[in-house]
Amino acid sequence: MPKKEVFFVETRPKHILLVEDQRVAALAQRAILVSLGYTVDIAVSGNEAMEKHRQQTYDLVLMDIELGVGIDGGETAKQLQEEREVPVVFLSAHTDAPTIERTRAAASYGYVVKGTGDALLHATLETALALFETRYRLRESEARYRLLIENTHDIIYSLSLEGTFTYVSPSWTRMLGQPPETIVGTSFRRYIHPEDVDACDVFFRKFHEGTSFLSGVEYRVLRQDGIWCWHTSSATAVRDGEGHLVSFIGIARDISERKVLEEALRHQATHDTLTGLPNRTLFLDRLEHELAMTRRRGRGGALIFLDLDNFKSINDTLGHAAGDRLLVAVAQRLKALVREADTVARMGGDEFTLLLPEAGDAPQVSEVALRICQALHEVFLLGEQELFVSASMGISLYPADGNSVTTLLKLADMAMYRAKASGRNTYRFWSGSEPTPPRP
Repeated sequence: MPKKEVFFVETRPKHILLVEDQRVAALAQRAILVSLGYTVDIAVSGNEAMEKHRQQTYDLVLMDIELGVGIDGGETAKQLQEEREVPVVFLSAHTDAPTIERTRAAASYGYVVKGTGDALLHATLETALALFETRYRLRESEARYRLLIENTHDIIYSLSLEGTFTYVSPSWTRMLGQPPETIVGTSFRRYIHPEDVDACDVFFRKFHEGTSFLSGVEYRVLRQDGIWCWHTSSATAVRDGEGHLVSFIGIARDISERKVLEEALRHQATHDTLTGLPNRTLFLDRLEHELAMTRRRGRGGALIFLDLDNFKSINDTLGHAAGDRLLVAVAQRLKALVREADTVARMGGDEFTLLLPEAGDAPQVSEVALRICQALHEVFLLGEQELFVSASMGISLYPADGNSVTTLLKLADMAMYRAKASGRNTYRFWSGSEPTPPRP
């Protein structure tokens, strides 16, 4: 069986400064301390103790409260702490109340009566050392935590059960503008966009139902300059010893850049990159929604399928760049002709669609189509080039011609080819009862 290796960790003996004005007593006390495993230096006055404290780092100071020369032990202890904190245990032959009170005033870590047994002395010193180490680590931890809180880019906050801020970190000022002291004592609802308050209330209400941690709520919060920015928040429930909810602690992060990117990606996915118009995907979605609304309200509208006449010849003769500029100009004219509730979309190439909710009957829709023909017939000035274009349009009415997206698009497309077959630069309804469109 292999022999186990044993490792020993070398520990440094604690270094004590013994302050005692009676040299014989000091030597006797040092002998006791050395026997207990300590390294000991002696100072016979408060002034000498201060000088040694400046030259050497001690783990503990064991000091007679009554020093015959210069400042007494209590004052010496105060001055030691002002220069560099060190645990002080007082040593005295007196146990009267005034003496003990003096040791308390000096914020000592213990009090030992001269002549106390070695075991009690050792226990007192080790307790003082452990207490000082614990306090030091706690302050160090608090300092790191405070540094983190004060320099984090996120907002750390605490809320009462009523939603009142009881704390906000300094990062609030960097992110939103207001000083923290003006925020504490106010309701979080004061800074949340009215449309997002309900979502935040639901978020915090879940803690009352037993949830301990939640994240992901998104809301707009008002900056001091009046601009709304997007935040997301995570929060933890704070409960008392009996499990009752008493407050909330949370972290809020600015996600405005992410929201801008998401919106850009969403717009890119639903809009034509050249003209900025809704693309086929968004148009079909809006048409589906419009048909659902029509079934509830009982009033229909019109779908116009528009194809530019002879657009290929413009691309072939002037180039695709000129063709693209013409498509952008056509899109702008079409948007200018319709109502805010209407939708103009580019389906691809030189094909456009128009959705006209509650546009009325065929004669009224015919007026819209005629205005489109006339507007597109006017010259397009693209730089130094003058371009002329016309369009053929097919129109389907809903619900008269159908009540599904596929049917209405198919009928409008077929009606558009009728318009092209009849000479172009005109429009046709799918319905056989359509009025005869005049030439623009």
